Amino acid sequence: MKKIGFIGCGNMASAIIAGILSAGVLQPEDISAAEIVEAARTNAERRFGIETTDDNKKIAMDSEIIVLSIKPQFYLDVVEEIRPIISRDTIILSIAPGFSLDKLAGMFSKGQKIVRAMPNTPALIGEGMTAVCTNRSVTSEELAWVKTLLGCCGKVEVVKEYMMDAVVCG
Repeated sequence: MKKIGFIGCGNMASAIIAGILSAGVLQPEDISAAEIVEAARTNAERRFGIETTDDNKKIAMDSEIIVLSIKPQFYLDVVEEIRPIISRDTIILSIAPGFSLDKLAGMFSKGQKIVRAMPNTPALIGEGMTAVCTNRSVTSEELAWVKTLLGCCGKVEVVKEYMMDAVVCG
């Protein structure tokens, strides 16, 4: 079991958190979230009983898996902010389209374990289909754990990265 932190707590992050808690895979104390919008933080605290903050660095320090569930236009700023804090053992789970494993690895530049995932909107009701791919730093055990987490919102399929664009566009 690993502590998971979400940076961004919008619809998709909330769907994943709800799925994880409903499946009993983790408890609220194992999940935290950073969110700049106070109303979204309050909603997550009330709905899920998780710890929330507006401090991305706190999530980066306290989490073994960091889910980047922010809009793509905020990625560069957020990565720049948390990059010095993240260790090589931290798993970065990105759910934003348009950021390849190579691009993400270059942004972090410490050889981080990176998982790229593309959940779809039925995940909001636990009926989603999520495609995932990883870089070479992610072990099979770590991938299995990520699949367990994402599987709480529906089905998960590991694909080659070149298929991710088809998943997003298709």
